[in-house]
Parts: sequence; structure tokens; C-alpha cells
Amino acid sequence: MRRLKEWRSEKAKELGWPPYMVFTDKHLMTFISHKINRKEDFGPIKGFGPKKIQRFGEGILGIIQAFLTEEL
Repeated sequence: MRRLKEWRSEKAKELGWPPYMVFTDKHLMTFISHKINRKEDFGPIKGFGPKKIQRFGEGILGIIQAFLTEEL
């Protein structure tokens, strides 16, 4: 989870946005609890639509997959 927060902070800084605009802590918990492993899995997550999926999906997926692999 720490890696996702760090990644979110880096992206927010690059874009000049507050971190919650990249994704919220609630999104972070949803990503992990639903064990998202492909872009299509983001679809049902409220507030994380096509633009955010396209912009941030690959980066988030990489971190989630690493997290889940370490957890096993």
C-alpha cells in the first residue's frame, strides 16, 4: 500500500495536482481488496473512469501485481 501512495504522490507532483485527484485512499483500498490485475477490472470502481484508467492504469497495475506477488 505504501508503494501506491508513493506512486500517487509522484504523479500528483508531476501534474501539479493534490494526491486525491490521482486517486483517493478509498480507491487504493478497493484496488487492493479487489485484487485488480487488468485494466478492465477498474471499470466498476466509482470515480475511476476511462480517462484515469488510461492515464494511470498501467502504473497502478504494476504496483498492485508486485504487491500481490509479495503477499503470496
